[in-house]
Amino acid sequence: MNSAEMLLAMDRCPRAAFWGEKWEAPAVHPNEVLRRAVDAGLLTEEEDPGQLAGDMVMTYAAERTLDIEGSQYTCAVHTAALADIVVTALVSSLRDVRFWTTSQDRAF
Repeated sequence: MNSAEMLLAMDRCPRAAFWGEKWEAPAVHPNEVLRRAVDAGLLTEEEDPGQLAGDMVMTYAAERTLDIEGSQYTCAVHTAALADIVVTALVSSLRDVRFWTTSQDRAF
């Protein structure tokens, strides 16, 4: 929940803001799954970060459902392949992925 949604929920009911902060929808959009998998692939120290990204997509699709109409499996396989390709291309073009950090790691 972003800060704008939090403020709207707080205006509506303080309990809604509190409980909404930790709540996640049971279904995740494939774009969000792809973003999370690419982030994980770029931040990992694994030997094959593309494989990790693809596996993460399939894990999300198995543990939670994708927010689509149609074949969940087909969408998961295509999104996993896309995550693998994107991470592999970025890592091979950059060679050193240690500068990829999360926003919490950056000192301002």
